[in-house]
Formats: sequence, C-alpha cells, structure tokens
Amino acid sequence: MKPTSLPKRSRDQVSSNVSKPLHIGLKGRGCPVGTVPIRRTTKEDLIREKLASKIMTPADDTGGADYAIVETIDGPNKYSEASAVLSVYQPDAVGKQYSAGRMMIQNGPDSLQVGWRVDPFLFGDARPRLFIYTNAGQSHCFNTNCPGFVIVDTEIPLGQVIEKVSIRGGTSVAMEIYILQDLANGNWWLGVANTNLGFWPKRILGGGLANLASHAEWGGEVFSPPGTPKPAMGGGHFLIEDTRYDAYFRNIALKSPSGGDINPQTYVFTSNRKLYEVKDEGYQGAHFGHLVLYGGPGGS
Repeated sequence: MKPTSLPKRSRDQVSSNVSKPLHIGLKGRGCPVGTVPIRRTTKEDLIREKLASKIMTPADDTGGADYAIVETIDGPNKYSEASAVLSVYQPDAVGKQYSAGRMMIQNGPDSLQVGWRVDPFLFGDARPRLFIYTNAGQSHCFNTNCPGFVIVDTEIPLGQVIEKVSIRGGTSVAMEIYILQDLANGNWWLGVANTNLGFWPKRILGGGLANLASHAEWGGEVFSPPGTPKPAMGGGHFLIEDTRYDAYFRNIALKSPSGGDINPQTYVFTSNRKLYEVKDEGYQGAHFGHLVLYGGPGGS
C-alpha cells in the first residue's frame, strides 16, 4: 500500500561534518514481496510490554518519569505533519530504567510517538531501538503489540536495534522521522529514514487524531522506579550548546493541512532541572533549521 495524498518529500541533505544519515533496515534485500518484517514476540515480551506501557506521558504522574522537551503552545493551529532529524545515542539504562529521544503528536486523548529508546525491561537489552508508541482509541502499546499500526515497508522492522550511534565529541549519527496525515482518508503515516514505513488507520483513532494534530513535542524522556537513581538522557551530559556533544532534534517542522510550513510557537519543559536540560535554539541556518538540544547525566 502507498499513501494517496502525501506531498513528495525532499531527502535530507546535510554536510558530512555535521552528521551522518542513519541507514537502518534488514541486511540483504529485506522481506519477500507481500510480506513485512515483524519482530518475534514471546510471552515474556508481552508481559514486559504491558507493564512498560503504563508509564508514558507527564499526565500519568507516576513519579518515576522525567522529561526535557520542547512543545508547541496550543492555540488555533492544526497540524497535518510533524517532522525532525534526531541524533541517536546509547545512554546507560539498567533494570526497569529507560531513556528515549522521541517526537510526539497529540490531539485530545490521542497521541502517537516515534524515536529511539534504550529500554532493557521492554526489549531485553540495553541497546537503542527504533520504536513507536500508540495511544489512541483502544490501542495503547509499543510497536505492533496491539491492533493499530500497519507495516507496509519490507525492510525496516519496528523494534530493530540501531547499530550505529553518535559518539560524544565526534560526528553524530542522525535519522529523519515524520508523522503526517493522508488527508484523503485520515490515516497517519510514519516515515523513518525517508521511507514510508506504514500507517495508523483512522478507524483505530478516537475523537482526536481522527482529525488533525493540535500539539507536538520533541525531546528526551527517561524513567526509573521511584527511589532509585535516574538514567542518563541523550548524550549523558549537561548541554554545552554544540551539536557534536549534545543530543539534538534539528529541522523540527510542522505543516498545515494545505501543505504550508508553520513556524511552531514553542516553550521548553524540564521536569527535573537538576538532572536534565533542554534548550530551544530557534532557527540556526539551513543545515540545522529549528534546533532543539537536550540531555543530562541523571543520578540522584
């Protein structure tokens, strides 16, 4: 299947001294025509995923999650697309801790997320993996572990290990992500590394994203059980405002239903300023566009 009314997207072009694009996908030629890659799921995976799904948004108020994000100021604007290029890191996380860099769109109770996530409890290892989280209608899960997201690409599986990551102080590794609505039928498409990976059907959405998005976020999210030290976020250090050292989202962008660019009016939110930072750098030229930096060492 292919989207019916999506605009053609230009491939992300950035000089090699800024970042290296992430090549993600199965080795070889991917799955045969008519099939798609789905990560093998065990009973233990399902148990872990059910527990992990309970801790996802600031509204949950679990006491264990922290955020360092840039988010839109809610107003009359509605969005048909949110996008960014985010650097990929591998912060340390153990046990039930997790650390993620993610983009989210939302309207009312419905929200969709995409990014990378280090989550030993969810995935069984401490490596960064491509993930989505669906919180819409009756679907509340990671990747394809509940009825919802429809995979159409034959090469990029959700939950895949991201082999190459950024090295702090060296050249960063980054991947393009976007979530955009097919206005002909209301489905929301997911793009990763300039590939239409699949879509969330309109029929699974509630009364929010069945229409357009009214809110978007870019930044870091971490979790540790109450009373235990927090994991690192992003590059694992406080910001020095240099993309060679700081985790980032660059070229963050929103589009209107007519296809025009919307310059997002944003503000920063940090739930624990002693451990994590986020800065909205605004427009930083053609290579970086609207730039967001985030990260922190975690700890007690």
